[in-house]
Order: sequence, then C-alpha cells, then structure tokens
Amino acid sequence: MNASKPIIPIFFSTDDNYAPYLGAAIRSLTQNASRDHLCKIYVLTTSLSGSNCRALRRCIKGCAELEFVNVQESLDRISSKLHLRDYYSKATYYRFFIAELFPQYEKAVYLDCDIIVNGDISELYNVDLGNNLLGAVRDEVVYQTPVFSEYVERVLEVSRNSYFNAGVLLLNLAEFRHRDILGSFTKLLSKRRFDVAQDQDYLNVISYGSVVKIGIEWNKPPIVDEILGSSIPKLVHFNLNRKPWNYEDVMYGDLFWHYALQTPFAERLVEGLGAYSEESRRRDQNDFYRLCRLAARQASEAELTVLCNA
Repeated sequence: MNASKPIIPIFFSTDDNYAPYLGAAIRSLTQNASRDHLCKIYVLTTSLSGSNCRALRRCIKGCAELEFVNVQESLDRISSKLHLRDYYSKATYYRFFIAELFPQYEKAVYLDCDIIVNGDISELYNVDLGNNLLGAVRDEVVYQTPVFSEYVERVLEVSRNSYFNAGVLLLNLAEFRHRDILGSFTKLLSKRRFDVAQDQDYLNVISYGSVVKIGIEWNKPPIVDEILGSSIPKLVHFNLNRKPWNYEDVMYGDLFWHYALQTPFAERLVEGLGAYSEESRRRDQNDFYRLCRLAARQASEAELTVLCNA
C-alpha cells in the first residue's frame, strides 16, 4: 500500500539522551502528516539502545516508516576536527552527511529532536527550492538578541536578517552533492572555528546567498513575536535552554506534553520534570550568560581585527 505513495524523506539525529524528546517529535509529525504521502523517517545515530529503538517505533502513527542509520564511519573521517560546547554532541553535525549517504533522494527535510510538528509536514516539503541549497527560517532568537546579531554580522559576516536556524531545514540534496558541500564543510573546519552555534554557523556561512526563506510558522521558538501573534505555529522548536520537559512555564509547552504523553517515554519524561533541580536551573541560566559573553567577546575581537587592518 505504501509503495504507491510519494515519499517524504525526513531526517533526525540523536543519541540515547535525546530519544524521549525525539519520541514526542515523531508522534506529532506522523499524527499530523497527510496520509497521501509516506513519511520515510531516518534516525541518524552512532549509538542508540535497542530499548530506545523499539520505543521510538511505537511512537509512529499514520503513514510512516522508521529506519535507524549508523553514521559512525562517516563521522570518524572528521571527528577530530569537530567542535563541541555545553550540551552539544557530535550528533548535531550529522546533517552534513545526508546528501552523500542517501544519493537516492533529491530533496529532504531535516529536523532537530526538540521540536513538535503541529501541521502537515508535506507543506514544508513541497516548498520550491529552485537551485538554492536549502530552505530555512530566520533565527528569531538571534534576530531579537543584539549580542547574537552582532556576532553573526561581525564574525560570520552574515546579515542578521538572513541568518537562519538550522534545526528545521529543507535540503536540496542534489545541489549539496553538485557543489560538494560536505567537502566545503570539511575544509572550513580546518580553517575556522565557530564556537557559538557551531554547525549552524558553518551552514550559514557555506550556504549564504543560496537560501529560500520560509515563514516562521515552520520554526517557531518559544518567544513572543509580532509575526504570528496568537496563531498556533505549524512547528514549534524548543531551541532555548528552558525546555518544556524541565520547566513547567515554557511557551507552547502544552503542545509538547500533548504528544509526549502519548509515547512510551511519558512516565520517564514526567519523572524528569519533577526531578529537575534548582542547581540544574542555575546551570541553564549560567550557560546562557556564558554563551552571551562568548558571542560578545568574539564580536569585539572581529571588530578590532577589522579596525587594525583598515
């Protein structure tokens, strides 16, 4: 039955730590996806327990299939060059390998695990990319936070209005292969080190000028903005330190729990919410302040370099 349906390739990357949040994402995505398509979901990983794999399969609802793909061999080739910070893991870099690992696809959707899909993913997939590398949503957190805006413009030399969030991407895989984006990424790793948003910074630099802008309803962070107003977004991205599974007052947190409680991870998630300590909350706040200071310092250094070379 599924063989006759058009396929939407969808990629996530995770490890065991993020499996419960991925479960909620998969449940929301498959529950709201059009039955006219087959959502072919690939989970990129290097180590995922058998119990988590089985639980994730049980999160699927509707017309979808799930496959786990080990990317250890691909990661090993450049592992020593990858830069990590705070809660980031190497899984954040997996999206660079998709085009080469899946030559059968011309186009695909990439999603972070900390999202809830509240709309039909086929609408995002059907956005016309033309010859552009990808489609993405402007990073509203960066745009609304002066220290981060200055960082992307001074250090990355990317306009704050053009800088996108890489947690939701519509990828032109054919163009990625044609332009050898994986090769460009590997070379850039050897020349420059980005510590603030890491893989997202690399993607913004490499694809600058070749991005189709997608509406914020497809990558809405839990912050107030004037674009959507009171409208419910089609995709919520919990990309700040305050996650709904750790804090009870996160914007759109009710959407996360609506789907999370339908998954095999529900009990674990509820227990985790109750057990999140004040020390952990202070650490989250300190991590954010440290990131702001890092962005400010690098922006100042970049400005000083420009002045010295003038």
